Amino acid sequence: MVCGSRPRGMLSMLVLLLVTLSFCTPGARAADPASPAPAPHEFDPKGSDPKALDVVDQAMHALGMPGSWRSARYIEFSFGQARGDSLLGPPRRHCWDTWTNRYRLEGTARAVGKRYVILFTDVNDPKTAKVWLEGQLQTEDTTVTKFATSGHGAFINDTYWLLMPYKMKDPGVHLGWAGMQHDSASGRELETVELSFDNVGLTPKDHYMVSLDPATHMVVKWKYINGANPSQTMVTRWQDWKDVGPLKLSERRPIEGAPISIVFRDVTVSSEVKEAAFTTP
Repeated sequence: MVCGSRPRGMLSMLVLLLVTLSFCTPGARAADPASPAPAPHEFDPKGSDPKALDVVDQAMHALGMPGSWRSARYIEFSFGQARGDSLLGPPRRHCWDTWTNRYRLEGTARAVGKRYVILFTDVNDPKTAKVWLEGQLQTEDTTVTKFATSGHGAFINDTYWLLMPYKMKDPGVHLGWAGMQHDSASGRELETVELSFDNVGLTPKDHYMVSLDPATHMVVKWKYINGANPSQTMVTRWQDWKDVGPLKLSERRPIEGAPISIVFRDVTVSSEVKEAAFTTP
């Protein structure tokens, strides 16, 4: 199994790229710890429209699910923003053992201008993190907690941006049918599914309109809608689809109305784990 993402407004989205739901993996804690009710453990089709279920099932089949995800033992990628082909600042680099949830995140902390490495024994538990700044192990609780919390948030955000099509039937997701909708950019009619969520994340009221090509069953674009302020939306197109190991992934997401794209670089998906990624830097 594989749960959600949500930008906090257009400007915040472009700068911070924060999200809603935690990434559900075997043994993961999907619910917000402050939630009054536990998160569901399995996808429940009763909360979804039959037509939307049919469209998503076709998408899952096109993605080779569930076998493709089972074969994706190790995932590595860089996540960043770009104007054209030029990155806007250093990207974040991720390494993930999806079977054990060991995780490595590295990048540059803009506030202090220092390179960081965060190693999680279990990325779903920020308390398992160790943090290095400029190669020095950090022992101050406030520093470790700050980087562990932000690193966990980056994991949630960046992996959902990369892998959302594989997660449309995660626990707590509801699928609504929004009909065939005209895409002005391509002139085509696209199958459109609405993703909404149970109490499984920080902002479960947010939702997405996901548009798929009825011929290929691949995602063409998605629209984010802020649950607290539905007038606050953002649309990104899903481009540069590639076969990466057992997965099919879109490596560029231009943001409509902005000269910026979310980009993924140097993506690796393998059944073999790169053990060196999880050793002390």
